[in-house]
Order: sequence, then C-alpha cells, then structure tokens
Amino acid sequence: MVGKTGNESLWEFALALYRSPGVEETVLALQDEYGANVNILLWCFWLEHRDIPLRPATLERARAAIASWDAQVVSELRHLRRQLKALPHTDVLGRELRDHLKAAELLAERRCLELLESVELPAATKSTGAGENARVYLAGLGVGVDLAALNSATKEIRRR
Repeated sequence: MVGKTGNESLWEFALALYRSPGVEETVLALQDEYGANVNILLWCFWLEHRDIPLRPATLERARAAIASWDAQVVSELRHLRRQLKALPHTDVLGRELRDHLKAAELLAERRCLELLESVELPAATKSTGAGENARVYLAGLGVGVDLAALNSATKEIRRR
C-alpha cells in the first residue's frame, strides 16, 4: 500500500503512479518519442517521493544497474510484443501469445525496478521540486517536457 511514509517498494509506487490518470500516456510518449526509459522515470518520481534528489552519479549507477537486463530482456520482449501486435491476429492463439508476451514484459520490468531499487542512494534531504528528478533525467536526453500528469499523480500518492 502506498502511504505518506515513502516506505513502499518501488514496484508498489510504480504501479500506483502508472495507473494514475494521464501517466501511462505521458511516460509511453516519452519512451516512444525521446527514448526515455519508463522504469527510470518511475524511479525518479519514487526518489522524489522519498525526498531523495537525483544526482548525476546516482543516475549513472542506475543506468549501469539495469543496462544489460533492459537491453537484453525488457526491450526484446517489448519489441516482440509490438511486432506481434502489428500483425493481423484474429485467432485465439495469436491473442493468447501476445498476452503472454505482455505478462512476461511486465515481469521483466518488475525485475528492472528491483534492480533500480537496489541502487545505492544519497540520503534524503528537503523535498525536491515537483518533477525535478524527472527533469534532471530528461534534460540529459535533451527533452524539455511538461510533466503535469506525473506531478499531479505523485502529489495524489503523497496525500494517501
């Protein structure tokens, strides 16, 4: 359960945030249009929820922690699922295969979040500005974007 303490796991936090209105569309657009890593984005907001600012060294440790898993497993499963989705499947087995790939991709992303959760973090400080950690990450990708849906969702999670 996501609460005010910030003690929830990254997985729990990510599920709650992702299910918030407008978040899924925002993070998937950032992924598809700019190459942003959705798991790193969700991690950025989890850090912020825990009052931990994103520092360049921390971001590099995070990228290193997930690089192999993300490239060899998560991205490959996503690619296969999207390829299958693009094919005209009206048969039950085709849809079932896509559903299994989607479930495998979700499990792979959960493992990715576990790897991110294990990254050594700096101590919590005063609260960062809303969306500041994500802005730091996205700026490194050359992306300047409005994070209103994500900021609103994290504020709602903090109130729970």
